[in-house]
Amino acid sequence: MKTKIYLVLMLCFSMVIANEAFAQKSSKFSHEITIDCEQVKTAKMTSESTISGVVRNIDITFPHKTRINPKKGAIIAFKAPGYNEYKLMIPPGGFESEFVLHLTENPREKARLNPAPRPVVKVEEAPKPAPRSQTTDTSIPRGEAEKVVNRDTPGQTALEQTIIRWAIDSDPQGARVFWRVISSVPAQVKNTNETYLMTTPYEETRSFNILGLTYENSRDVQIEVKIVKNGYHTQVKRFNVRQAIDQQEISAFFMLVKQDE
Repeated sequence: MKTKIYLVLMLCFSMVIANEAFAQKSSKFSHEITIDCEQVKTAKMTSESTISGVVRNIDITFPHKTRINPKKGAIIAFKAPGYNEYKLMIPPGGFESEFVLHLTENPREKARLNPAPRPVVKVEEAPKPAPRSQTTDTSIPRGEAEKVVNRDTPGQTALEQTIIRWAIDSDPQGARVFWRVISSVPAQVKNTNETYLMTTPYEETRSFNILGLTYENSRDVQIEVKIVKNGYHTQVKRFNVRQAIDQQEISAFFMLVKQDE
């Protein structure tokens, strides 16, 4: 019985001794260190054992804890965008358990990662011409630039109230006088058929009651005056409506030419 108790005690003692030895052996070959950095929070870490040559590449966040074999030592490199590489030499044997890195900036790398914004060159556009209705044309009464002659409100525009002197004569006299509207903007002012006035000499004061006419489109409208007399060639003259408004007159003299018998 005593022998059994002795054997059990010896076995327990042996196990305690073995555990202490294993713990001592482990502490010799595995050491935890903490690495921190003042400049950045993340980096790429490359760890290389100086004896076995084993290399590890991992992304880390500071502070970072890692295990080093103190018997073998290691070379640990840290690379952060915009900074120069930092190498930490862990010699075989004793070493500190905490390291604080001091990375230095790499201006060229910083410029590559954060390129300076290109200066914005403003190209000045040529000023757009103001619409005719906004021009300072003193020949157009205020507010009348786009008022339209129409049947619903006859006589309400300055155009209809502008009196134009018509004076048409010919040699020889007695020729029949016709007139019509010729428009370059038929969607606004329509072309008209010929209208007979009277024979030369013809003189009268009239207003422009051409439907669709405005001060703005009057530049694109013409009045055609035609002279007809038996035995003579027909003659035609055209007058720009805007010019007639400014001059307040349409006047013409026709020298008739006999037809060949």
